[in-house]
Amino acid sequence: MTGIISLEFDDPITQVAVVWFPAGVAVAAFLISQRSGWPLLFAVLLTTRIYLDFHWRHDWASTLVHSCLALSAAICIAWLVRRFSRRNDYLHAIVLWIIATVVVCGVEAALTGTWLSFTRDVPLQRLLWVTWIANITGVIFATIAIMSLLHDDLNACRSGWLARLTGATAFVLMCLSTWFIFGVNSHWLKPDVTDSAGSAMNFALACIPIIFCVVVSVTWAGRGATLALLTLATLVIHNTDNGQGPFFLKGLNPDEPLLLAQCYLCATALLIVFLRVLSKSARRYDLDTGRAAGEGVMYRLHPESGAIYWDDNLREVLGIEAPVLSTFNDIIDRVHPKDREKLRRHWSIQQRRQGGASLTFRITAQGSDTRVICDNTPGLMADSTGEVIVGNWQISHYK
Repeated sequence: MTGIISLEFDDPITQVAVVWFPAGVAVAAFLISQRSGWPLLFAVLLTTRIYLDFHWRHDWASTLVHSCLALSAAICIAWLVRRFSRRNDYLHAIVLWIIATVVVCGVEAALTGTWLSFTRDVPLQRLLWVTWIANITGVIFATIAIMSLLHDDLNACRSGWLARLTGATAFVLMCLSTWFIFGVNSHWLKPDVTDSAGSAMNFALACIPIIFCVVVSVTWAGRGATLALLTLATLVIHNTDNGQGPFFLKGLNPDEPLLLAQCYLCATALLIVFLRVLSKSARRYDLDTGRAAGEGVMYRLHPESGAIYWDDNLREVLGIEAPVLSTFNDIIDRVHPKDREKLRRHWSIQQRRQGGASLTFRITAQGSDTRVICDNTPGLMADSTGEVIVGNWQISHYK
């Protein structure tokens, strides 16, 4: 879908798309998939890319060169991020991803531009500039939109009707302000764009949708951020492609307003990402386990009978009532299959007699929401029924 949309902005002479979101889709696909599946994923994406280019009547040589270079760049970016990013350091991973994107896309643009300059009568400098910016903006915007959707932090979403109403109001205001600023020629409010004062006014007005977009992402978390970004991109690119909006300045080449629009969208997406990272960093949590600050929920587990008793905070942690998790087997059924065995060992009497320990594991909460729990068990205690394991559950910051 993103390939079909992007190819609508394809230059028939250079066969270079000014808007190229499939670059970000490919990077996101490699980031979320296992490395063992990369060859198959590469083949699928390559086949799709070749089919789309052939449908748009691109020659086979250019199609193969473009496709192989683009997907090789996506693999390089994903490999660099997964190889050199530090565990649980989100800011480091994002900065590394941005640097890798700029450098790798620059190399890809140089190779693609050199190929096209030999095969077509087009200046290398123009090809290099357009290809580089289109790839960078496509990778940054599309990757952020997809990763925000797939790695939505549901716990960060503000609950309550007031937060939901605030998000809905901000979303409507974002749509209206974007439509007005980019789609309506109101000379009584917006001076002529050829005027220096008019240009400044238009750029100042363009910041208004960004504010509303950020509010939506804060109140509606990752899925809201994806919805807001995609809606904003649709309105901005559609109107800019129709010759409207604040990015039409004197002296610009025909393709440059669209490039400016994509830079505008990327700046918005990056702002949202950095705000989410800062909000996560502001929360207090243990660096080893990711355990968030707070009381959590206390429990008493009777190993012989398998019965478990909770205090009144279980609903705050998992969003479910205590009777749903009244036995050891009830908990195991909700724990991620890869974490079940280590939880069994963690709660075994032999392990608990050795002293306290902490464990992080994944469990299905309300609906299909999977959360990471940090279990802190000081050891064994005894009551009238025998030995009892007493512990505490808290939401983990890590995923």
